[in-house]
Amino acid sequence: MSKLNYILDRPLPVNQDFDPLKEQGLSYIERYAGNKWTNLNASDPGVTILEQVCYALTELGYCNDFPIKDILTQPDGALMVKDQFYMPEEILTTAPVTINDYRKYIIDGLAGVTNVVIVPAACGYYKTNSYQVHLQLEKSITDTENYCTEAWYYLNKSRNIGELFELPKLLQPKSYTISGQIELEYETTLSDTIASIQYHIRQFIFPDVVTKGYAQLQEEGIPVNEIFNGPLLHNGWIPTDALGDKKSVISTLTISNSIALCKNVTSATVTSFERDSSVYSKIESTDAEILVIDIHKSVVQGTLAIYHQGKKLHFAATEDDNYMLPLPDTNILPGAAAQQQTTLPHGRYRDINDYYSIQNTFPEIYAVGADAVHHTTPLPQIARSRQLKGYLTLFDQVLANQFSQLANVGSLLSFKNPVTGIPSQREEYYAVQDSEQKANPIYPVPYLSFSATYFYQTLYNIPNIKPLLKDNGIFNFGDNTETAKQRERESWNEYKHDPYNAYSWGLMQLMEDEQTNLQRRNDILNHLLARHGESPEVITAYCNGAVYSGNKLKDSVIFKSLYLQNLQLLSYNRQKGYNYLLADKIPANIPQQIPEDFEQLILGGSYNDFIFDSEKIDAAEKLVPQDFTNYSGITLKMSLLFGFRVLYKNYIAATLSEQENPANYCIALWLILYSRGLLLLELPIVLNSIQANEASYPETVFDSDTIVMLFPDFISEFTTENFSNRLKLFTENTIPAHLNCQVFFVSADFLKSFIPVFADWHNSLRYNNDDADTSNEKALSLLALINKLKTDKND
Repeated sequence: MSKLNYILDRPLPVNQDFDPLKEQGLSYIERYAGNKWTNLNASDPGVTILEQVCYALTELGYCNDFPIKDILTQPDGALMVKDQFYMPEEILTTAPVTINDYRKYIIDGLAGVTNVVIVPAACGYYKTNSYQVHLQLEKSITDTENYCTEAWYYLNKSRNIGELFELPKLLQPKSYTISGQIELEYETTLSDTIASIQYHIRQFIFPDVVTKGYAQLQEEGIPVNEIFNGPLLHNGWIPTDALGDKKSVISTLTISNSIALCKNVTSATVTSFERDSSVYSKIESTDAEILVIDIHKSVVQGTLAIYHQGKKLHFAATEDDNYMLPLPDTNILPGAAAQQQTTLPHGRYRDINDYYSIQNTFPEIYAVGADAVHHTTPLPQIARSRQLKGYLTLFDQVLANQFSQLANVGSLLSFKNPVTGIPSQREEYYAVQDSEQKANPIYPVPYLSFSATYFYQTLYNIPNIKPLLKDNGIFNFGDNTETAKQRERESWNEYKHDPYNAYSWGLMQLMEDEQTNLQRRNDILNHLLARHGESPEVITAYCNGAVYSGNKLKDSVIFKSLYLQNLQLLSYNRQKGYNYLLADKIPANIPQQIPEDFEQLILGGSYNDFIFDSEKIDAAEKLVPQDFTNYSGITLKMSLLFGFRVLYKNYIAATLSEQENPANYCIALWLILYSRGLLLLELPIVLNSIQANEASYPETVFDSDTIVMLFPDFISEFTTENFSNRLKLFTENTIPAHLNCQVFFVSADFLKSFIPVFADWHNSLRYNNDDADTSNEKALSLLALINKLKTDKND
């Protein structure tokens, strides 16, 4: 049976209902016109104008009710998402933080790992936050030594700041046989039954972890926040309760109950465990061991009897036979990878910005339509037509701008600052440029402004609008080979494509009030920050004093926009330390002079020439995954929000022009290029890299779980009270509670000696071509310099 379509008889919203809109319009006329305008009948021209505007407003109201997915759908059918929204798997996940997070991370990332045990490592001479990982592998993994090394490197890709991983080890099997008897429900191939029981016991002691797809977890009723709580996985999702715990203590009663749950088993009684001729009623294992109950061997040696209806079943097999059930080829459920992510909704493209002038719908007698005037129309009639057209165009412009505002909601709520309030004309302008013109645009870029919040459009499609636009004939010149009509047509096209014509430029100046735009844009960014769980007040406090433009409100907008654009990576890696095993090599030598292109090296060149170039700064400050290999998440977040790039660039430019302290600005260049403006040192890594006999371990004046930050004291901004307050707020909110943070402002002389030592040690952790003694010497030299810092400060 076909589905019947019908219209619901219910009132329209006022913004879509012509009659209520007209009534409201008439009430305004009566209120403000008084007795000066009394003829409010349909025949009155003013009422006709009101009706046409009301019709246009109903269309605007209709468009306002479009689903957001339609408003954000582009002409090609794609949804505007990039720099607009983060998907749940992007913004709700984090790099591993808890033990369970790391277990999921390893099981998902390393093929062949069926489960993991992670425990605090035995403390060495220095008590650092170290963890020992024990892996349970599939039987097919034979090269276990290289596999453990691979696992170590994989763990260090997502190492938390101030924490370390020891080289992973395999869980060592601790095997037992059992005595007792098992009653089967029906007689079957005994080897299959033994394999089934063996596999069931293994899952009971330490289950293999199975991943699931996003859709599967949704069907199970698991909340979205819980699904994405943890690291971003590649092969589906692992619920926390699916990890299971390794059984370290098993009694005869618990193993009996476990076997009784096996398929085809009606009852099971285990009387004891045996190992190396010893008998136990309870067995235990350490964190590094895993208990193994060998059912096959127990049956073969006769300590475990299997019955069916009182009849003992005999198993003719050798002790070397292996009836362990094979593990699946993969521990991922079918379809899990395909269901890993949420799906974007599909919207319908609506050309909201395409405005149809109200002048097209007026009765012909008003002479404002497309065919209202022509070359034979008397001049007085043309003048009257243009006079009314000029009046109506004001309504058209307001209405058209409202449609543009709605069409550009995606840009308005974008993380990036919109660079123009008239995007449709900008796109049209570049569409008609040839390749040479596009490669060499005339500055300033057409329609460019800073962070527009009002959107508008030009109305060249209004019938016979040309004579009303200022300087409309400015391009009406040419050679004698053209007819007057050709020259007029080409002149009009040139005028429409000129971004600086009097109409387009004047409209931009009328719509753009920078202070109003900045305040509106700041409010929008605060809203977006709050929606992502970030406190706008805290972010504002971090940025207070950081400079890009020199205008405090504009700088706040710039830094909040940059932070939101990079929030996915910064949020995901918020607690992550740098990967010292894979970090890029850094030069040990401080440059002796500043290259001419230092601004290009630091910030990609000039970014402020009449109009602030947001696009260039967005590109220069964009973070990529490799940055989180070379630096900790805390370093990158501080460098971005405190504006270290522009701070160092300005310092180098100022001191370079004064030709003073060349060593200082060379050190500054090294700091911003190779350490993001500060030296952040994790003391646990330094201490862990020291190899010595217990008697010869050097003492440290720091706690072993200390993070050390070094800033140059010759940059005046670092020694201000404002920076001190911002830094204190930042460290309190970002440094994990179990770590200590020590901040030092050091001289150029200290940095001149410290940087080569630090760089040599840093590089030796990955690019170690020296012998053990040389590497140890580098670590000891670095520790001595760090100790001296605190000793001198205390003195």
